[in-house]
Amino acid sequence: APSASAVAGIPALLERARGQRPRAARLADLLASRFLAGVLALAAVAGAIWMQIDPSRALEVVLATLIVTCPCALSLATPSAITAASIRLRRAGVLVADPDTFETLAQCDAVCFDKTGTLTEPLAVEVRRVHGGPDADRIVAALERDVDHPLARVLANLVADAPRAQDVRFASGNGVEGVVDGERYRFGRASWCGASTDHAAQLVLVRDRDGRCLARYEIAERLRPGARDVLARLSALGLETLLLSGDSAARTARIAHTLGIEHWAGDARPDDKLAWLRARMRGDRHVLYVGDGINDAPVLGGASASVAVGTASDYARSAADAVLLDDDLDALPALVSIARRTRTRIRTNLAWALGYNAVAVPLAVAGVVTPWLAAIGMSVSSIVVMLGSASLLREDAD
Repeated sequence: APSASAVAGIPALLERARGQRPRAARLADLLASRFLAGVLALAAVAGAIWMQIDPSRALEVVLATLIVTCPCALSLATPSAITAASIRLRRAGVLVADPDTFETLAQCDAVCFDKTGTLTEPLAVEVRRVHGGPDADRIVAALERDVDHPLARVLANLVADAPRAQDVRFASGNGVEGVVDGERYRFGRASWCGASTDHAAQLVLVRDRDGRCLARYEIAERLRPGARDVLARLSALGLETLLLSGDSAARTARIAHTLGIEHWAGDARPDDKLAWLRARMRGDRHVLYVGDGINDAPVLGGASASVAVGTASDYARSAADAVLLDDDLDALPALVSIARRTRTRIRTNLAWALGYNAVAVPLAVAGVVTPWLAAIGMSVSSIVVMLGSASLLREDAD
């Protein structure tokens, strides 16, 4: 079942989707409007010519020309395919917020993953206190209770009855600071907190007043269930897999090696992530980014196409083109496959609509097609487009 956090963000995503029309649909509408203007002019010319040839058939030819060239199939070609694909993906557990995602995602040749919360799940916290006692856990839980991130949710549960921190400030990619019981504390990267550490994976709690390090924390993690299979299926679709993380280079390298990912980067802050991804997008390459945290929002917005996982932060869901409604990654290969099929279906629909008109219009102008036959032809052309788009609803579409 979809997670509560994913469900909470659905209304905003739906509103965003309703306010946008895909580029292909806008182009088809423009083409249809100009095509209609041309048809009206052509019908007038045909009527004038037939008034000279056979005035008794002039009205019949004009009607047949107007009916047979009804641009319904042309206007339906894109929205019908996108609607069917969106319904199919919703069944698979994906909500598409930006209709242009189908077009851009179909062009992607690589997929880049965030690590913590996307490919891995935080399991437990190992506490190594330098000074003080269990009060350190209480302070950390207070600072992290309102942070929307999988790791923060683990830390917030260190103490059940932790107070609420005051004047909380977030340092993207570094940590959080706030006031607990009248004292200001910082918790996050050792370098940001001004504390030394013997392990890059450690998070430290520092009291701002005297800069004293109160505790060090290590986070154990495991691969998200099914992650190996998902990456294998994406590779089978011809996508190169990349890994980009704000976690230490050592921990990122370990996960990359475990999953067989050749290109990766660790210890990356939000601006580093965006720069790294843009470097991979040079040369007309297109990259799909999959992430979950606040730190991922800039790179989610900067990727060719982007997906936020079900437990993602509000910032990540707002920046992403699509959202996984479940906690696992199983729907990702279906998303890529259906996007490619949708692009093919749109092109097929447009080719059919244009081809039909290219044949039907000359016949109608020549007086071969009667109005009743033109009405049948127009209806059949629209039905063919709709049936073709409906094929995307089949379960074997992915």
